Amino acid sequence: MNAIIKYRLWLLLALPFLFASCKKDKVQGHNNGSPIIIEKFSPMKGGTGAEILVYGDNFNNDTTGVTVLVNGVRAVVTGTVANRLIFLVPEGAGSGKITISVNGTSATSTQDFNYLPAQYVSTMTGSGIAGYKDGDSATARFNFQYGQGMTHDAAGNLYITDGGNNNIRKITPDGKVTTVAGSNTSGGYWNGPVAEATFNHPYGIEIDKDNNIYVADTWNGALRKISADGMVSLVAWVGDITDVAIDKRNGKVYVAQFGPGKILEVDPINGNLTEVASGFQNLSAIEIDSKGNFYGVDNSRSFIGRVDAASKQMTVIAGAMWQTGLVDGQGTAAKFDHPWGIAIDKNDNLYIGGNGGASYGGGDNNTNQCIRFIEANTWNVTTYAGSSSKGYADGLASLSLFNVPVGLTVDDKGVVYVMDAMNYRIRKIISR
Repeated sequence: MNAIIKYRLWLLLALPFLFASCKKDKVQGHNNGSPIIIEKFSPMKGGTGAEILVYGDNFNNDTTGVTVLVNGVRAVVTGTVANRLIFLVPEGAGSGKITISVNGTSATSTQDFNYLPAQYVSTMTGSGIAGYKDGDSATARFNFQYGQGMTHDAAGNLYITDGGNNNIRKITPDGKVTTVAGSNTSGGYWNGPVAEATFNHPYGIEIDKDNNIYVADTWNGALRKISADGMVSLVAWVGDITDVAIDKRNGKVYVAQFGPGKILEVDPINGNLTEVASGFQNLSAIEIDSKGNFYGVDNSRSFIGRVDAASKQMTVIAGAMWQTGLVDGQGTAAKFDHPWGIAIDKNDNLYIGGNGGASYGGGDNNTNQCIRFIEANTWNVTTYAGSSSKGYADGLASLSLFNVPVGLTVDDKGVVYVMDAMNYRIRKIISR
């Protein structure tokens, strides 16, 4: 038990005796014939393990027979006297009323407790050893390099670009890995059936509503398509292509050009390219929100830009241009360190992959061995998981460690998947 809890419990136990002469009615234990009263509780919000103090009457002079529920989930009661009670917020409780029961008599708060979920990191798949191997989550091997990407389908399967192996891999929800297309050769360019097609260091990847997969085949300078029936074809030649995004409202396809720093619309019929926006220097990844606004990661200048759907004008929404570091804050007060990947959730919040690997400002010396979160519309930046230190550790997100997290995607349930490149693993972040 920590010192703060011990001190507060001492106060709880001492209060009845200190004020016994003037408040004798408040020092008695629980009276089965009287109702339990919940006056208020403080704080009114918190996450797992937070200490909550409840004020009221007719509790008990010890924890015997005392039960506390938060939104129906049982909490640990750490101390109680007749008019005060302390409990710890249970994991995954959610927001809702507080109910206190003593020897079968119950009372429920009039106000809701606001549960603040915490993020937890786990390893979804990958043995942690560089190589090429399909199979279960414990034995699968990847060879991630530079700025690889990932996406997901409606069934919860992940699709990733494995640049070092020059192929596209699929990961089922239970972590089983298979190869979708390409080979583990030195790379090449060949269209046709997935078993014969070749790629050359693919980076970005996206999937449409019909389960066609679009791949930014970066070293070939091409946007490739893997159709649902297993054929690989060319969509368009795009010099310096790094990423691909699909507007869920209309199915339109867009690509990012790294060096020119441009977003281009691709005509899937004839492969024609139309410039949509510019203003970036080295554009590593793009996303589109529910209203058609574009978001881009400027890897070299360490900022996140927003391109308005109507005006097509780019505005810096997060990050101090040309300044690197790990600083949370509002908009341009925050700092990134050569960020790479980007993902967007159903509420248009943004998630940023820490850095782009050794060739793109990443590696051992990068300060952003973490995932950053940008709140929609406010552009407030916080660290979602990881820190400035590289390593490998699962658990509470604030204590977790990554080693060059690059690509990422967010499913409809808010689960964040991260390509932890130099740990050669796919990690999963859930809130509970």
